[in-house]
Amino acid sequence: MAVVDAYSQLSAIEQVKRSGNADQRRIIEELAKTNEILLDAPIDQANDRTVDTGLVRTNVPRSTHRGYNEGVKKVATSTKTTHDFMASIADFSDVDCDLADDSADKDQFLMNEAAGIIQGMGLDQADDLMYGDHSIDPRYCDGLITRRPVIDNEFCVDMGGTDNGHLSSLVLVKWSRQHTKLIYPKGASGCGVKREDHGKVKAYDKDGNPYMAYENYFAARYGISVRSTKSIIRLANIDITKTTGDEILKALIKKVPKLVLGDGKLIAYANADVYSLIDLSIVDKNNVHFTTDAPYGANAPMRFRNITFRQVDALLNTESRVTA
Repeated sequence: MAVVDAYSQLSAIEQVKRSGNADQRRIIEELAKTNEILLDAPIDQANDRTVDTGLVRTNVPRSTHRGYNEGVKKVATSTKTTHDFMASIADFSDVDCDLADDSADKDQFLMNEAAGIIQGMGLDQADDLMYGDHSIDPRYCDGLITRRPVIDNEFCVDMGGTDNGHLSSLVLVKWSRQHTKLIYPKGASGCGVKREDHGKVKAYDKDGNPYMAYENYFAARYGISVRSTKSIIRLANIDITKTTGDEILKALIKKVPKLVLGDGKLIAYANADVYSLIDLSIVDKNNVHFTTDAPYGANAPMRFRNITFRQVDALLNTESRVTA
């Protein structure tokens, strides 16, 4: 029987803090500044190089009540095979050699100069993890929104908005290694991120004139593996001009019991506008279920009951209306 170790349940940012690789830690910390999904989602290696193949149980049979001298019917679960794919993003950072050499700490200076590039990669990563569609472009993984494309009012809920110019979604995930997790390539270190130091190379300014620069190559490979289809709920058709925070919270209260049973982190993702609608609920002094107390430091996220809210601005305000 496989043993589930505590390390594999950690998020990417928690794992690299324990790995001892300073480069990978700094890269993921920068990615997380624009992709808060990395703060909570457990991450694990794919089981088949760059693809995670698994069995999703589609039916759980019920037992037989038997009496003396009565037989028991044979039963079996039904399953389907799933294949979760990964996306790969990369970028180069070129910094003038003289500028870096004149700094007090060259390595730290180069990482600081690359911070904006890495944060941009984090925006791309967050966009992939929400809207990526592998069937349209095989360079992308399948995102959370993509997995809830139509209204069923069970796991994709219609919040009533009809104006395509003001519609957004909230995504609630029950993260766990057994249900839904992030994945990176089998055998890769650093949760799929890396930096390659290419040393001094010839770079060119905007006028095409050459100069010597320190070149670094940054890459990240990642995807989402879903083993339980009941671990993701989407509140779709949220009209940011009309929907209230209370309506969103009431919808969550109704739907949380539908999630897969068992342990897991309940994290809700919304963009700045939807997040602020929920934040307005704090004004209600009688709402004892809503707090911002959490062990995440000064920028603690909002919490409602056992749900933690994260701001992910990759979620659009211009989604098309989702229908059945």
